[in-house]
Amino acid sequence: MRHNLQTNTLLTAINKELSKYYTGNQVWTLNYKIGFVLFLAYFNIYQRKKDHRNIFPLIEDCLTHLNDHGSSDTSLFNGLAGLGWMLQHLNNIGVLNRGDIESMHEIDEFILNDLKHETERIKSLICSMDSWEKELISWLGKEILQLIRRWLTFLTD
Repeated sequence: MRHNLQTNTLLTAINKELSKYYTGNQVWTLNYKIGFVLFLAYFNIYQRKKDHRNIFPLIEDCLTHLNDHGSSDTSLFNGLAGLGWMLQHLNNIGVLNRGDIESMHEIDEFILNDLKHETERIKSLICSMDSWEKELISWLGKEILQLIRRWLTFLTD
């Protein structure tokens, strides 16, 4: 595949600009950091680099970000699930191996425990709904209450 000089020039300029902001005093949220890691990984692939160690400090920065800003966020947008997705994606495209990141098992475990906790909260909500059934029917109607109960039960199965 022949590299287009304009494309290479443009990607190099984007990389230079992003790198400048990343290393500056800019406050980046985790999702922006993950985006930069992914850009750099694909930029490495585009440049046919076999060594991707230049992204390891950025991945470490993502892990530090979670430590500094609360690792209890398991969301895809700005939490552990998003970080885990990025790491798995980098593994899938051959940029890193699951063994390269020692904390992958811990991330998986943390997210799984959070999901179990949320499932228990939903089950508790269903039990509360049972004790308030008459009042809820009068407020929402029987059909809506049944729909909500089925949806919540679906989430816990």
